[in-house]
Amino acid sequence: MKQLMTTTSIVELLNTLHKRDCEPILIVGDVMLDHYQYGKVERISPEAPVPIVNIKSEEFKLGGAANVANNITKLKGTTYLIGVIGDDLNGDVLLKLLNKNKIPNTLLKKKDYFTTTKTRIIAKSQQLLRIDKEQIHHDFSYDLTKIVQKLLPEFKIIIISDYGKGAIGKSLIDMLCSSSALVLIDPKERNFKNYRKPFIMTPNKKEAEDLSGIHIDTKESLLKAGEIIIEKTGTTNLLITLGEQGMVLFENKGKLVLHLPALTRKVYDVTGAGDTVLSALALGLSKKMSLIESCIFANICAGIVVGKMGTSYPVWQEIFDNSNKWEKYLQIKPWKEDKTT
Repeated sequence: MKQLMTTTSIVELLNTLHKRDCEPILIVGDVMLDHYQYGKVERISPEAPVPIVNIKSEEFKLGGAANVANNITKLKGTTYLIGVIGDDLNGDVLLKLLNKNKIPNTLLKKKDYFTTTKTRIIAKSQQLLRIDKEQIHHDFSYDLTKIVQKLLPEFKIIIISDYGKGAIGKSLIDMLCSSSALVLIDPKERNFKNYRKPFIMTPNKKEAEDLSGIHIDTKESLLKAGEIIIEKTGTTNLLITLGEQGMVLFENKGKLVLHLPALTRKVYDVTGAGDTVLSALALGLSKKMSLIESCIFANICAGIVVGKMGTSYPVWQEIFDNSNKWEKYLQIKPWKEDKTT
């Protein structure tokens, strides 16, 4: 395993990551607004057998591609975000949050379209209900292609944050994947036929099942699903995230397959964990770390955010404060050896 890493310990890896300068990262995708309402449940409605939630407070957070940008920004990386919002109040709230967090952006503001918003009702740290406000039949990829084209030469690393809401389409994917940059894709089934030879894709287990048509319940079925995704998309690498079971990295077209463990910890909320994996992975690559080192860092960051309530992000202080816990992340097991090296 040492030949895959330039560092020899978690502490050395983190110190190297923290000190190195990073390349700027372009993020293109579906931006969203995450709306949280917190309250108390004290009785059941007389109108229907549902709880009455007395809302005490609320907050708005960056979601989707905007959360990817925020994660990288909080880890002191440099980003530029491109996406679409509606000409509405929630779009204005999202723009204010981006400005507050000093995230440079170009967001198309469209009339007759409303900003994708997910409202979660929380009581006693439990999500009782999620209300989605979205329009997914639109295709804004042509409009975004004209914006991206002007900025593309400035970036060597590109993230496609695809939530299937309309920002990402064939023309945009073709242009991004044909560039000389490293392209990282968080995929959705809607665009599966359009993904072409990215550097890496990062589906979770369900997404990998959707993309491959394989039910994943064994090591063998996961390997088969990975093979199908690689064959159909031509992706150079593939990282399938498995929650509490860690991650599996298919490197070099699947010639080498590695299992990365996860720490046993209490999971409060998996919201945005995929965004964090993508963000940390891109940040590691932008700092010239190896792919496996970047995946280890992504694993650490994901482990931190699932221990928090709601859409969240890691920061360097908590990463370093818990660095003695992370050594388990080096216990990587080869599931398939690369016979060509």
